[in-house]
Amino acid sequence: MATHKPIAVLLVYPTDLAASPQRPTPEIFRDLYLNDPLSLHAFWRQVPDGAIDLWGAQVFGWRSHGLTRMHRTD
Repeated sequence: MATHKPIAVLLVYPTDLAASPQRPTPEIFRDLYLNDPLSLHAFWRQVPDGAIDLWGAQVFGWRSHGLTRMHRTD
């Protein structure tokens, strides 16, 4: 059985969302983005030359910092 933790990427700017009892403040999002060792920010810092591959393993099939690649069948 795979041991990868599922990762979701939320593509919003935290400042676009007003704080509420159900929605944390932007500082919480910023802290998760900058300080979580498994964050997307930490992953991008490991990408060679800061280049993001929008087709390959960095986006499609990326499950962890190990860059698990899912093979295309088409």
